[in-house]
Amino acid sequence: TVAQMLNFQPGISMRSNGSATARPVIRGFSNNRILILENGLRMGDLSNTSDDHGVSSDGSSAERIEVLRGPASLLYGSNAIGGVINIITENIPGYVSDKLDGTISLNRSSVNNEIIGNGDVHYGINNFAFHGNYFNRSNGDYKDGNSNTVKNSDQSSRGYQFGISLKPTFGIIGASFNNFFDAYGIPLNTNVENEEGPIKIEMMKKEFRVLSEGQNLGSIISSFSLKGGYQNYEHKEILRNTGETGTAFGLESFSGDLSFKHHKIFSYVNGVFGFWGMRQKYTVSGGEAFTPNADYTSFAAYIYEQMQLQKFNLQFGVRYEINKIEIPASEISGTQFPSDKKNYNSISGSFGFVYNLTDDISIYSNAASAFRAPTIEELSSFAIHEATSTFDIGDRNLSNEKNLGLDFGFRV
Repeated sequence: TVAQMLNFQPGISMRSNGSATARPVIRGFSNNRILILENGLRMGDLSNTSDDHGVSSDGSSAERIEVLRGPASLLYGSNAIGGVINIITENIPGYVSDKLDGTISLNRSSVNNEIIGNGDVHYGINNFAFHGNYFNRSNGDYKDGNSNTVKNSDQSSRGYQFGISLKPTFGIIGASFNNFFDAYGIPLNTNVENEEGPIKIEMMKKEFRVLSEGQNLGSIISSFSLKGGYQNYEHKEILRNTGETGTAFGLESFSGDLSFKHHKIFSYVNGVFGFWGMRQKYTVSGGEAFTPNADYTSFAAYIYEQMQLQKFNLQFGVRYEINKIEIPASEISGTQFPSDKKNYNSISGSFGFVYNLTDDISIYSNAASAFRAPTIEELSSFAIHEATSTFDIGDRNLSNEKNLGLDFGFRV
């Protein structure tokens, strides 16, 4: 998975409630304190809200993975307190292949009898590029370090994607469609009596994305990039013994990002500025629902600049973000909660430098002030969450979470 690939990279570890729910941890931050993106846009899932929710992207489909820390992280969100992980794929093909080409990979693991198959194909006609991908992953319960079987840790996932792009001389125009399905168990502690029995989670996501980029525009602006996405995500927590759905989640997301790169100023200052927006409709239902529904609206403007001064590379970024949450009146665990509207506005800033001692050795430092708006789970939870065996309690009086960070590093 994505988290397993990044585990043990410098400053990165992993937390998991079973291998299917593995999620990266950057310098101690996880969940809503880091951002996981796919090709520059948010995933549109609920993996950041709870330890039992998996990431809706399969690691076998990634071309490469970027980890951003410091000023550049403000391009993607004010709540990137720990950093940003950007999964790069060829969903919208970036090149026109002059012939049919691709890859087929098969992977086998003995610890959980896992089999992963992945097929990827490219084709091009004139200025049009086509791309398709299919993967299938299946595994049983895994064994721990003492060769004990961890019950209810199995997983079965599959997905496909196809994309098309037009590559004129000035840039690229493209679109893609993704379909993702994942079913996995939450590991069961057999030493603790659990009346509900094992929990199985089924998640489905359909996604449509568009991309338009232009280069060599002249004047002040050298290039632009417009990304847009729509995701329809569904998630069920199922009692395996009875097949009954305890809680069902839904998340419908619209997001867009428009950014501009400018030509160098004074021959050594270059950067990017832009605008971002997102609208989400969150629903939860079932006898064990632990939060009310909610509607999220977010807008942001940002700027990121860097200056190259011989061996010094200076970077700074600023982001202003508006977050609104609308909560309807609801009844949870027999308790009535009123409707509410919350507004969270913030300015985040970051400054950093890199000094190159040699071509291979450098020192760096970053200073950042970042903010994060609370989620509906943190504001309004009030019920048993069976999948994690917790009773979750929210607080409607929460304000922005503030973070002031300073780091210094030596890189070889």
